[in-house]
Amino acid sequence: AVLGALLLSLSGRPLFDLLLRDVPFAYVVYGLWTGAAAGLSLIPMMVLRVKEQAFRFVLLQVASFLLTAALIVYFVVYRGEAALGQVKGMLLGTCVLLLVSLVLLVREIRPAFSLRDATETVRYGVPLIPQGIAEWVMAGSDRVFLLYYGTLASVGLYSLAYTLGSAVNVLIFSLQQAL
Repeated sequence: AVLGALLLSLSGRPLFDLLLRDVPFAYVVYGLWTGAAAGLSLIPMMVLRVKEQAFRFVLLQVASFLLTAALIVYFVVYRGEAALGQVKGMLLGTCVLLLVSLVLLVREIRPAFSLRDATETVRYGVPLIPQGIAEWVMAGSDRVFLLYYGTLASVGLYSLAYTLGSAVNVLIFSLQQAL
């Protein structure tokens, strides 16, 4: 995830300029790094699930949501950064979750590499890539329509409202995952 974000941040501008003509590349870079941080933060969260530490799992998920929502409100409403504020808030909230979860679990994570395990993981995960891309497109397509028929400010406000409106879903999802 980090390698992909780095490569696309450094050399992906022509591709994204072609695909997302009206979206400043800075938004894309924030999105790439948010995705990389979110992917990395899954590791400590899965450790909590495997160790059946439901309370810590839910606490981190809910705290992350609240912090991210607060950061988005700060950047969009108080700083007036519209859509850029939304992606900044997402990136910072995701990075804080990653750092906090790594600090809490640093003693429990032992980095190791197994070619056999890596091969099995890739074989298992590759079929999930099209599904993940489809989910990403479906989740973000509403904002693309807003961008083309509205302004970046409307996208930022919509994203803020969407984030705040999904509070109940975050709590339910966290509890489901923990259980």
